[in-house]
Amino acid sequence: MQKQARTRSNIPGRLRRGAIHRLLAGSVVLTLVAASAGLSDDDQPAAGLNGILPRDVPEGLTDDDWEALEESELSAWSTEMHAAVEALYESSRTDDVEAQRAAIADLRTRLSDLDTARRDSRNADVAQALSSLYNKLLRRVDLAEAVLNTIEVDVEAARSARTADAFQALGDAVASLESDLRRVPRGSAWLPYVNAGELKRAAAGRDLSPEAMEAISSAHNKIVSRDTLEDDAQREFLGRDSFQNLADALSRVLDAANWEPTAENNAAVREQAAALIAAVEAYEVEGSDAQARAARNAYNKLREVAADGGALVSDVMRTHYFGFNLRIAINEELMRRFANDSRQEAGTINEPVQEAWVCGNTCTATNVTVDFKPNDDRAQFNVLVNGTVRANTTANTSQATVYGGSTGNFSATKPVYFDGKNFNLGRINVYANANTYTYDVQTKFFFLLRPITDAIAEREVAKRRPQTTALTRQRMESTVREEVDTEVSNQFGNASMKLESELYGPLRELGWHPDALKTSSTEQSMTIRARLLEPDELAAQIPANMPSPPRGGLVLQLHESLLNNGVDGLDIAGKTLTDEELKAVIEDRISTLTGKDFEFSKPEDDQTAAQDEDAEAGDEEDDESASYVFSESDPIRFQIDGGIINVTLKTGLKREGKDDIPEHVITVPLGLSVEGEQIVMARNGSVRVVPSEGVRRNIVRQRIMLGKVQRSIPDRTFRNDLKLEQQGKQVILNVHSIEANDGWVTVLAD
Repeated sequence: MQKQARTRSNIPGRLRRGAIHRLLAGSVVLTLVAASAGLSDDDQPAAGLNGILPRDVPEGLTDDDWEALEESELSAWSTEMHAAVEALYESSRTDDVEAQRAAIADLRTRLSDLDTARRDSRNADVAQALSSLYNKLLRRVDLAEAVLNTIEVDVEAARSARTADAFQALGDAVASLESDLRRVPRGSAWLPYVNAGELKRAAAGRDLSPEAMEAISSAHNKIVSRDTLEDDAQREFLGRDSFQNLADALSRVLDAANWEPTAENNAAVREQAAALIAAVEAYEVEGSDAQARAARNAYNKLREVAADGGALVSDVMRTHYFGFNLRIAINEELMRRFANDSRQEAGTINEPVQEAWVCGNTCTATNVTVDFKPNDDRAQFNVLVNGTVRANTTANTSQATVYGGSTGNFSATKPVYFDGKNFNLGRINVYANANTYTYDVQTKFFFLLRPITDAIAEREVAKRRPQTTALTRQRMESTVREEVDTEVSNQFGNASMKLESELYGPLRELGWHPDALKTSSTEQSMTIRARLLEPDELAAQIPANMPSPPRGGLVLQLHESLLNNGVDGLDIAGKTLTDEELKAVIEDRISTLTGKDFEFSKPEDDQTAAQDEDAEAGDEEDDESASYVFSESDPIRFQIDGGIINVTLKTGLKREGKDDIPEHVITVPLGLSVEGEQIVMARNGSVRVVPSEGVRRNIVRQRIMLGKVQRSIPDRTFRNDLKLEQQGKQVILNVHSIEANDGWVTVLAD
């Protein structure tokens, strides 16, 4: 298909931007002159997103990025999309807030179209590019709109939100004071002193009337001016924590009621908003620790100065930068492959039942399975136990022996709730049905009378059969309830302890313990989400695609932030390590995590040969014994997009008997693919080597670094089998697709 010409494509990009900049500069000058000949820039603060968004379209949404769609039927449409993106960033170079809002509204509509296009099966060949563009654009639009609304905040709405929070705190403080004073003899006599009744009514009604504010101010002054009281005991009593907490709450209400944004406050909001977006954009490109810290720092400061406490921006950050960075979804059929069980059990009966002694034997057939249930708060599944019971019995009394038996069936449902760490059990529900029968009755009387007594006994047995059947059903229900309750409780109680000792304990030891966990379930699958995040780090956005697990399989999704935040657990920053030492560090961490000795498999002969070729492609001075000297910051970084996992190393080389090589930044593009019974990890593009900041460029040194890294990270193949073990059962899954896009690696296996 011939490429369609892009709008304004006859104007070179740099020239076009330069012309726009000159036009904008001219318009700004004219605006300032028309407004006031004597005003300075300080007298005319920027409005809206001016000076906050980047001047140019950020990386990931540029003209080059949209060109991925040029060969598709979406070429003309993508041209319009890019023009709409440019319109937002062009509008942010002016003080025209209406134009900025119009650009955002236009992009909202186009995002909806983009979302539809990426889900359309007719666009399967460009679905990955569409999803990546969608998420990148969505993050920018959400954050831009949240920042704009934070800057252009409705003062009355912000004041209302502040007072609502303050009154909530006041109500809690009054309740705590009342509780505290009830424990003190005659303590409640102090409540009228601080107008407790009026404070409770004001808090409940969020009352800002003059009378309510007078009561609040009066109570506050009485507590904070307690040092003026002549009585030492009274001064000490008003110093109790409950009174001080009340004073703090009263102060919050007074501050909220009188809050007005100042010019200095507005300037601080703009400053921190600009710093946040600049740091986030830098993080989008490089993903460094320093950029993450800068983003968190600006975000925290923005919350301190924003009129709404940063609520709008916080919602966006939680969605796009503080989200879970690991997602595992398990299909119900996979869970059943571990949980399903069938048993045939024989037993004996030898016990008193009412006035008879009953003996005999039983045969019980039991089937166990699980059934997932919808639950958004935590994962839920029911343990289902179904079975049948057959019994042959002999019942002896002083007067007769009854030969018979019973048949029955039962079902038990035991709810299990899983929050990611603990299994909690619900109340069991048991149903049983029984049928009893007799085939002979022999009385213990003189043989001439036995026909008569036997007939009488048979009639008596028949008359009691409903009672006997009910008793049998009750005993069956009781036995099933007790046995299922005990077994399920033991099994899942042990599972919770095993999770702590075998998973979360090692994760905590390695510094990889998740700071947040969330589980949920549907009729067909159970999902576990986890987040590895420290206070100075960033995490993930919601994946553009969240596929359901295949029947009998699972979906594993991990975000680059999980890998990057987890690199600290390797403890290699600033370390000098050979290839073998680095491998040993990783093997040790994996061994700690799994509780088993782990060693990387040795590469096959053809892979070893490929390593040698890689080294030769580097430089004849390449020394296999050279050690990596890893950077103090970001020694290893992962970036995932467009089907490629970029592994970036910041390292120098220490070489015995040769000149050391200073720090370079080496980026290795890796692709993962499934080829039948193998998973192939191969370089997808050229390895890039550039000197770190302050290091002089030297081609020879770069070639040496290239050869060293290519030897350390060769192309490799792995067996395409994922072995899962649980409760003595092993299930082998095969990976059938691996996708790397917009920060996420998605693996489907069944």
